[in-house]
Amino acid sequence: MAHSMAPSTVAAMLRIEFGIRKVKLALRGLKKSILFTVIKYGAGFVWLRNPVGSRRVIIGMIIQKLRRVLEGRTPRIGVAYDLWSNSYDDQPGNLVWDMDEELFERFLALVDLRGKTVVDIGCGTGRHWPVLLASGPVSLTGYDVSRGMLDKLLSKFPQARVGLIGEDGIAPLFTGSVDIIVSTLALAHMPNPEPVLRNWARALKPGGCLLLTDFHPAALSHGAKRTFVHENRSFVARSFVHPLPEVSRLLISLGLEVLDSGERVVDESVRHYYEQKGALRAYEQSKGVPMVYGLLCIKK
Repeated sequence: MAHSMAPSTVAAMLRIEFGIRKVKLALRGLKKSILFTVIKYGAGFVWLRNPVGSRRVIIGMIIQKLRRVLEGRTPRIGVAYDLWSNSYDDQPGNLVWDMDEELFERFLALVDLRGKTVVDIGCGTGRHWPVLLASGPVSLTGYDVSRGMLDKLLSKFPQARVGLIGEDGIAPLFTGSVDIIVSTLALAHMPNPEPVLRNWARALKPGGCLLLTDFHPAALSHGAKRTFVHENRSFVARSFVHPLPEVSRLLISLGLEVLDSGERVVDESVRHYYEQKGALRAYEQSKGVPMVYGLLCIKK
């Protein structure tokens, strides 16, 4: 015999995963959603004089909505990366990382970091920090939305200067205080790029550079997601689609000139990534789609 899950069990599971506050918000929204379902579908079936069918539909919709709460697993971005932090550095054969690395190295070869003040926005666990530190900056400061990711960075670079920022991505930077701003695979996690880019442009010194890479909006529009597994459950790190022409227009309006740009596309050269994961069907569906883009800009 099938047994239904008690409400207290559901609440307990949610508290463990998202915290008491998030549970209250989730259950409040679920309650409203269920009420709407009862009114919408219940009324329709009562009108048809079919109360049995009405109950079945209502129960089915409630189960579906419970599944969305328990299995959807798209927590707030800071929470997502806190969960991901323990396994984040262990991602062999990560196509997006390797595409990002190509663009990052290309741009970095065009910028002299010696004696410069460098800020890394969305620094994560410090994936790019070995090469950044080896380039001789006078200072390197990292900002991230996840305390878990920063803790991992500090375990590798104990003397690092880091700061926790909100999900809006706004870092506490003084006007004209930074020579180089680096941000890789982070901007799409920020809901509104305009105040973020404005903050970066304000903080850069004249002649300062922005080295930006990100998940391509075309890939996100195509259905690509940043997913990870935590305790045998799949989670999604939420991303927002920021059209590339809009990002470029904002940068230009803020006094930044694009020195170099590039993108990496899913093509035959990356087929082996999909083969190794047994995902050739996904390869065929994604073939020709740009996955990562990059922009190297200078402040006029």
